[in-house]
Amino acid sequence: MAATLTLTFTASPVALTSKVEVFATAQLSQGINIPDANLFRLVFVSGAKAGPTLNILSAYVAKFGALRSGRKIFIRAFVIRSNGQRSPAFSTSAVVV
Repeated sequence: MAATLTLTFTASPVALTSKVEVFATAQLSQGINIPDANLFRLVFVSGAKAGPTLNILSAYVAKFGALRSGRKIFIRAFVIRSNGQRSPAFSTSAVVV
């Protein structure tokens, strides 16, 4: 099966003039539940008119290297409005399978 790393917003929070900034951690131990804030790195910025699904795999791999099974990734995304205001963070984590 091909690897994927996508973010899907069930109720799209992205207005046509807004962008999405995605920050992620390197692959960590599954035992970590709350990573330090300094572990997050900017990996992806969408263009305006971003859809409800963002494929960030190539950007993630370019920043941190290939995905390894059994490792945990934390992600925080922010919507940046056309006036420059940043939304509260949308946060998630996943274990690579």
